[in-house]
Amino acid sequence: MKSMREGMPPEATRQAAECLLIAVHKFLQRNRAIGSGPDLALAPNVTDRRSKRSAHQFRRAARAYEAMGMIIATWYTHPEFLDSNGQPTALSINGRVRSLSSLIRRSRCKLTRGIVLDLFQRSSSIGFTSDGLIVALKRDFHLPGFELIRAALWVERFLDTIQRNLDANFTAIKPVMEMSCYVSDVNAKRVAPLLRDIRQKGAAFMDSVDGAIEWSRVGRKSDIGIEVGACAFAWTRGSQRKSNRKASRTQRRRRATETN
Repeated sequence: MKSMREGMPPEATRQAAECLLIAVHKFLQRNRAIGSGPDLALAPNVTDRRSKRSAHQFRRAARAYEAMGMIIATWYTHPEFLDSNGQPTALSINGRVRSLSSLIRRSRCKLTRGIVLDLFQRSSSIGFTSDGLIVALKRDFHLPGFELIRAALWVERFLDTIQRNLDANFTAIKPVMEMSCYVSDVNAKRVAPLLRDIRQKGAAFMDSVDGAIEWSRVGRKSDIGIEVGACAFAWTRGSQRKSNRKASRTQRRRRATETN
């Protein structure tokens, strides 16, 4: 796998967008919102050789992105990489103990050290000291240019989860937990501490879930394994009325400036 230091290949980015459209199209079809034909022209043609190659690049980049999440989770939870205060220790690039290579091995990911180092260097979640050590800055692993990759992964799985829950109403399948809570007209002064509280409690919950999932990983290659994961997020949206008033004030200022 080539270095990702220069960003996502255009073909992989396009394929991520196509996967988003295909996931939505299939979901709408299964729920009879559209017919089997190209009613909404959502399903792109991915049968030619070039599209298959870009699909391969997208899936490869998506697997690398997910593997990085496992590496970061191992860094923040495995006792070998924690100090006396329970914080992730600095890693050496070429050492044997508490090194980048040992972290990759503990995470049981199939990425090479060169790829992980490239992604670390691109991420604002990771820092490098003057003496060449790697330090963890924050648990949320961020990569610029991976927005479509993340959206394609999460939306595809989110729609699949909704469909499984829908199918559970007609079968003996136990539905996956699905919860949502929100309120409108929140006091603007309370938003920041509220989101901070959600982040802290949500991170603690996801850490416990991540640990439980890690303990359930198969121990031998002969064991049958399936994918399981959890994703949580919080969202905010500004008042439409306030946004319209702000836009109107901006337009009036522009007209006044042009007139003068």
